[in-house]
Amino acid sequence: MLNLEEIQTELEELKKARKEGLPIAGWRRKALKLFKALCNGNKEKSPYEAAKSLSKRLAFDCRAELEKYFINFGFNDEGEKDKWQEMSNHLRMIYSS
Repeated sequence: MLNLEEIQTELEELKKARKEGLPIAGWRRKALKLFKALCNGNKEKSPYEAAKSLSKRLAFDCRAELEKYFINFGFNDEGEKDKWQEMSNHLRMIYSS
């Protein structure tokens, strides 16, 4: 089950890491922690299943921060890229509705 407080905390930590200029490894760790929290750690389940209950603002902020990260540092593999594209599209649908 998605814990919205956990998502909010992970998002704030990622923003802080980026703004304070943490080393790349620190920023990566924070970004992937948020991404995994949104994906709910279930690789079999569609990533957006875990993100369904996000508010428009939280969906927008999560997408924006993760987009900054992935644009700068890329993806580990095609699986991560595919999962991000699916999640990104779903987050966009949440805050665009």
